[in-house]
Amino acid sequence: MANSKPTFDLTQVTQQKIEGTSLSIEVGTRWRLKPVASDKVYECTYVGSLYPSHLLATLPTSAGVREILTPERAVNVSFLHEDYNICKFETQVKSIVTTPFQVVCYEYPEFFYALNLRKHERAVCALPCSCVYNQQTLHGTALNISSGGAKIAFLGDDAATLRDIEESALVVVAAKFTHDGHDVLLPGQVKKIVRDDAGVALGLMFTGLDQGLKHEVGRYVEISRYVAKYRFD
Repeated sequence: MANSKPTFDLTQVTQQKIEGTSLSIEVGTRWRLKPVASDKVYECTYVGSLYPSHLLATLPTSAGVREILTPERAVNVSFLHEDYNICKFETQVKSIVTTPFQVVCYEYPEFFYALNLRKHERAVCALPCSCVYNQQTLHGTALNISSGGAKIAFLGDDAATLRDIEESALVVVAAKFTHDGHDVLLPGQVKKIVRDDAGVALGLMFTGLDQGLKHEVGRYVEISRYVAKYRFD
């Protein structure tokens, strides 16, 4: 008997249109760059931004690229993003810098599009929360959340307390999902740690949530995505 091929329901894939000021890209992210009205595709690396006006990326190494990436040339940029799956935006070349490094300066996009292929629906947010780790309560901000996990940022002394935290560490997150509601306790496990000069960000996977907790988180995600849709469209 022939093996049946797995099917994929494309109707479950959701695309978001999001305000450009919400765009966050990790330094070192690989970009695929396609000039508008061209069949050429280039690769480069994101190196930083002059927020909120310009984005900087390395100059592709392909021959003749300087003649293609001229000032005001429109290009489409796509890349993998940890908070979604695929992001894409259209921008314009502003200038090419040759010293001390060769980088291309692009205009910060007004909007970007995110394709969500995740198992759990995720919402971008700025939700105040606390996190109990090693018998200490630390205060942070959830940058995104789903019923499967969250990304939480910590600054100052709270970030310093997490300097030795390791992947697989167990934590408990407490957050209010309604204005007059109680703290919802979400047990989780650290899956990713990002450290920089500003602070620490933890990527958490929630563990052992019962249906009631999944419903509360899911409701918050649904409302947050609804608000974002009608605010930015």
